[in-house]
Amino acid sequence: MLRIHTAVRRAVEASPELVQRSYLLEQSVQAAIAAARDGYASEGGLPLGLDNYLAGLADAHDTACYLLRQRLA
Repeated sequence: MLRIHTAVRRAVEASPELVQRSYLLEQSVQAAIAAARDGYASEGGLPLGLDNYLAGLADAHDTACYLLRQRLA
């Protein structure tokens, strides 16, 4: 929970623009997903169902990042 609060605070401090803040938060979500996958991998493996779920979640947030980058351009 503290990490989410920190990510939100950093995004708000980084930019007053909503789209830019949203993009920064989506990047934070992507980093959290990658950290979760790496953490499971280092502990001996990731159950297939969880791996599929995290991959789908990452894909959805990657789409959001793409759309936000388009909006920022």
